[in-house]
Amino acid sequence: MPKRKPVYAPMLSTFGGGSLNGFRSGVSFEPVYIARVTSVADEISSFPSTTSFMSRTWSHDGSNADGGTISISGSGQYKLYSISMGKRVSASGNVPTITMKVYTGTAANSSNIVSSQNITYPAQTDTSSPYQAQELVFPTPVTLDRGTTYAVAYGMATPGLNVNSGAVLGASDNKRTSYSISSENGGGTLTFGDMTFADSDPFDESNGTNFASNGNGQLPIFGFIF
Repeated sequence: MPKRKPVYAPMLSTFGGGSLNGFRSGVSFEPVYIARVTSVADEISSFPSTTSFMSRTWSHDGSNADGGTISISGSGQYKLYSISMGKRVSASGNVPTITMKVYTGTAANSSNIVSSQNITYPAQTDTSSPYQAQELVFPTPVTLDRGTTYAVAYGMATPGLNVNSGAVLGASDNKRTSYSISSENGGGTLTFGDMTFADSDPFDESNGTNFASNGNGQLPIFGFIF
């Protein structure tokens, strides 16, 4: 696994309020990327945007959302830096606003929102097959607790992208439902699961991504700060 260079920063600017909050003392690390597919390197320090591993296409017509659950065992906190989706397979289509939400528990529900942030669709294109992924970065990383399950999803209003993207295969040999994090990054087990959708549009309906049942769809790679 490639070594990551720590960036030393004042405690207040890194974590806010002078509190360690379970993070590494006095050190602000680059994001660590972990995939829910076995064909991408583990705990790497840069997003694998040129790795071709997504072997299907996926529609994004809006008014629905893609997502699933994550949990990391242990105690303390970590930050969710980014999620991901397949690059669009054609340069045509829209450049919509994407809303990214994090909820406590396993369901999208207006009463348990931890974070709701908007970004402009990155509009990266890959016309090859298999396809590549693109990163969706939270404007403000979301602080989460180890030992708690969170539902993480992104959605777009109609008409969405109006073009397909790459998607992860549902084959069992291409996905994982858990991953053991190295001691360098605090250890613990990262577990992926399915979520339900019961929030306002577009988070009231699934676009078909499924973490646990068959591993297909979107959000193939997560970026964390430990």
